[in-house]
Amino acid sequence: MSTADMEMWLDRRVAKLGEQCWKKMKGEMPSLYNPKYWQAHLMDWIMEDESFKVDAFRFVEVLPALSSSKQMATHVRDYLLKEGRNLPVSVRSALNMAVGGITAPLASIAIRRNITEMARRFITESDPKKASRSLEKLHSEGLTFTADILGEACISDSEADEYLTKYKDLIELLSITTKTWDDKPSLFQGPGGELPRANVSVKISALDPHINPIDHEHSVARLQERLLPLLLHAKKHNVFINFDLEQWAFHDITFDLFEAIASHQELIDWPHLGLVVQAYLKVSKDRLERLIQFGKKRGTPFTVRLVKGAYWDFEVVHARQNGYTCPVFTSKAMTDACYEELSKTLLENHTLISPAFASHNLRSVLYAIALGEKMKLPQNSIELQMLYGMAEPQRKILSDLGYRVRIYSPIGELLPGMAYLVRRLLENTSNAGFLRQSYHEGIEIQSLLSRPVAGDEMDFSPRMIAEDLHSPFENVALVNFTSKQVRDDFQKALATTRETFPHNIPCVIGGKEYFSEETSTHLNPNDAKSVVATLSIANNDQAAQALAISTAGYPAWRDTPLETRGLLLENLATLLEEKRYELAALQCYEGAKPWAEADADVAEAID
Repeated sequence: MSTADMEMWLDRRVAKLGEQCWKKMKGEMPSLYNPKYWQAHLMDWIMEDESFKVDAFRFVEVLPALSSSKQMATHVRDYLLKEGRNLPVSVRSALNMAVGGITAPLASIAIRRNITEMARRFITESDPKKASRSLEKLHSEGLTFTADILGEACISDSEADEYLTKYKDLIELLSITTKTWDDKPSLFQGPGGELPRANVSVKISALDPHINPIDHEHSVARLQERLLPLLLHAKKHNVFINFDLEQWAFHDITFDLFEAIASHQELIDWPHLGLVVQAYLKVSKDRLERLIQFGKKRGTPFTVRLVKGAYWDFEVVHARQNGYTCPVFTSKAMTDACYEELSKTLLENHTLISPAFASHNLRSVLYAIALGEKMKLPQNSIELQMLYGMAEPQRKILSDLGYRVRIYSPIGELLPGMAYLVRRLLENTSNAGFLRQSYHEGIEIQSLLSRPVAGDEMDFSPRMIAEDLHSPFENVALVNFTSKQVRDDFQKALATTRETFPHNIPCVIGGKEYFSEETSTHLNPNDAKSVVATLSIANNDQAAQALAISTAGYPAWRDTPLETRGLLLENLATLLEEKRYELAALQCYEGAKPWAEADADVAEAID
């Protein structure tokens, strides 16, 4: 069968499966969109007004820190009741009640309770013991789970240690509690044999406060030292561990960390490890190929969870802000098309990598299922994953079809859960999201099941050096240290710059250099024996000479056309940009600047 014929067959099969599933789901709706619940009304409001959506999510994120009705009133007024905002009468009335008067305390309590209730829709429970009962309920419904402790970007070693202890305790608890559950072959049997009943997902940002892409090698080494005992603990208790992927800045660190741990002599023959591949990344095909090659080298299969990606908004804004090349596809259809291509690659290599397809997009899930059917793979070689509190009708139907459906189940308190809640709300309110389009917008299922057609990408071209004064001004892009090539080039600039020390800096007056007996020595703050530069100090006569030359030259400079003077500044900016690594490296030595801060100083000078 040709590639074209294969794709046509897959489209027909996806359409048939999709219509069958949709018919069975008729009348059912995810709870978040069910009009019986107040959350559905909130979703309606924020999907009607993009500016209100942004402010509402900002408000949700700070809510746990608001300790009084006065603070609540201030934030409701500043975030939600902006002048000129057109809100439904019922919404404005409810918000006005929280702003002041005798109703404010009660209204504040109601707002907090309702948003907490929404957060709890996506979070199993606040602590593992309570959560284990929710996970057992999923099991009784024919579903399995992966548990995640909410929290990321810890800021201290003690906080990281606390998270490690929480993960260790969670592993022990789930290992014990799941042993009493009924045996269900569809959930606990894979092509290679029995699967662990307990499954835990970890985020590396919660386990080390010092992760930094600039310090790539040491970040990996520190994380390995922290995580290896946890992985050995999980192996001892037969608990599956999956490495989540977060923002792009931690991507390569996570990949290197996974390969280092999965290659450890005590873990190399353990198949119950997994890593995520994010289809919205432009490098995702290369990353999956890298994992396939690693799988061949390792010799023991591991799992790859294929996702679309949960940090799209952050990556786009971050790239815009810093002038970086955007790492993610900015066209949703391109992400969907990439997801299908990666699905095919995963299934073609299912003996090396156990595939898990995480998505609420029915087309994406059914495409993987149809591929598996065409390849005549057993159903238990394919795992489907969905998020707790979302797409309930879909997960039930797919489970009834005989597939292993694993629910990503966060556990934790409200405060660390806010960032997670906002990501879920962004996903559910996205114009291009399947759940919104199908359950809220009412788009026909046949249209939603059609092949993704790539749209236009947003323009994220990094700033180039302007050639004339009429080019629109943009801040120069900061250096993106997530790139290994950039890190290597900067390290080379550091080594080259150090070889030039000490610099002997003269006074320059009227274009002539003068070296004086009186000097100022600049030492490297990190190495008192290293002299970075010796500066000649001008005497009184030289200062007077400089002043006289400047005064004499003023009329000519005054009469120089503005454009000529501007072009001289442009030329200087060009020279600075061409030498930015060397100049930043000099700051690292002379002022003990960290790499990123030194580069930012040079970028500011260029601007």
